[in-house]
Amino acid sequence: MVEIKKWLVGLIAAVLFLPVGFVHAAAEKADLSKYPIIATWIVGGYGSGGSNVTDKLTDGDINTFVTLGKDQAYKYPRMVWSKFSADGSVTIDITKFYVSTKGGNTKELYYRFYDHKGNQIASFTGSGGTTIYVNKNGVAGWSVEANGSFYVEHYLAEVSLEGVIHEPEDPAKYVISSLQLSNVSNTSFRASWTPVPAKNLKHYLVTINGKSQTTSNTSVVFEKLDRNLAYTVTVKAVDIFDKAYDEIQGTYDFPPPTPPARPGGLKAEVSSDRTSIDLRWAKSTDEDFAGYDLYVTDVTSGTQERKLNSALMQGTTYTFRNAQAEHTYRFKLVAVNVYDQTSEPAEATITVTKKVTDSEQEETNEYLLVTWTETEGATGYRIYLNTRLIATVGPEVREFKITKAMGYIPGAFGNKAEVKAIFADGSEGGSNPGNGSGPGGGVPGKYLDFIGVIPMIETAIGFISIYMPWIVLILAVVFSPVLYGLVVRLLAYARAKNWIRS
Repeated sequence: MVEIKKWLVGLIAAVLFLPVGFVHAAAEKADLSKYPIIATWIVGGYGSGGSNVTDKLTDGDINTFVTLGKDQAYKYPRMVWSKFSADGSVTIDITKFYVSTKGGNTKELYYRFYDHKGNQIASFTGSGGTTIYVNKNGVAGWSVEANGSFYVEHYLAEVSLEGVIHEPEDPAKYVISSLQLSNVSNTSFRASWTPVPAKNLKHYLVTINGKSQTTSNTSVVFEKLDRNLAYTVTVKAVDIFDKAYDEIQGTYDFPPPTPPARPGGLKAEVSSDRTSIDLRWAKSTDEDFAGYDLYVTDVTSGTQERKLNSALMQGTTYTFRNAQAEHTYRFKLVAVNVYDQTSEPAEATITVTKKVTDSEQEETNEYLLVTWTETEGATGYRIYLNTRLIATVGPEVREFKITKAMGYIPGAFGNKAEVKAIFADGSEGGSNPGNGSGPGGGVPGKYLDFIGVIPMIETAIGFISIYMPWIVLILAVVFSPVLYGLVVRLLAYARAKNWIRS
């Protein structure tokens, strides 16, 4: 049965302080003289005892070497560095490992790298004089084991190592000097602390009421907490060797809750049919937000402010219906939190104007032609002549002829036609009649071509029939003093003739 002779070389080198955290530095030759190399022979374990052979393996002279001779079966010659890092307190980031042999029967070596607990983390094969680029981090204690050929002598001449060494720092560098606990919201607070100057810092261990987390920052925000509880916070620094240092502690009680923020972006807009008002606003970001209350005041009618919602609203829009034309409304929106506190109000004021219908009129000998554009939301239209209702038509109609029988007087200066839209709720829109250039405010054009006695008489009769009540009233006002004087004179004359007895 073939037996393989083993010999172990453990390695770790001089102290090199690194920047905070686990940072790779430029490769440098390790100082092996600080940690003596001990040659020992073991059976199935790490063994103990042995002699210091550091000078022979690190003096740069190939003629000074260590002989690992033939041995009995199941006894493996091994070399280790002294147990300076058996607890894992010193580690090295290896970038290059070199070993050379001199003479003898050494043909092939097997290199195995271990952590401080004896767990293998890497293995390589090479011969004497081989350079191995390892790129392994955190190698600690009992670092390298080499197995050689069976039943032959091995002459180990030189061992060198390049990499970065990490050793424990002064514990005072891991002391956190201050801890501040400050309010963030009604259910969250922030813990912040001063950073430590240690170069080998790995992270901070933060604990709140027994629950822990790690962070590389110097502050943590604890959210969604029960504000009725008291909280104990501890923070401690942990180095790259996972050693935790002295903690700092603080306690926190929530202050009285603060009201929610004022709602933002409140806007009001009248609907196209002028019967409702659409409201919208930005969503609340308060973590203890419960909902919104919305209020309205009809400024025009002078009614008192009233609440529009029976339960807290969760959305960011609302439609106020049955708005009245020519009325001004003021809306007030407040946010409410879970503690029934309300924010400062956000307000919006808007006036509902009538929806006007644009129209034009054109005069002819026989009728006044009125045309108009479509009014959105109209269910019909009313046509007026000098404020007098002439007709009501459907929503699809876009022109109407006002005849003489309806009161139109060709050439008269009082011919003013208006068109007003009718909406589904029965309300009536406004009008925007065109400004014509004819005598009646319209456009005479070629149609106003009547000349002759009969047309003139017809026009005069039509004019008198329309304005007769006004003409009679004006004549009565003008001639009433004359008539009164005449009556008085007649009565006086009658008395003089003794026609009227006392």
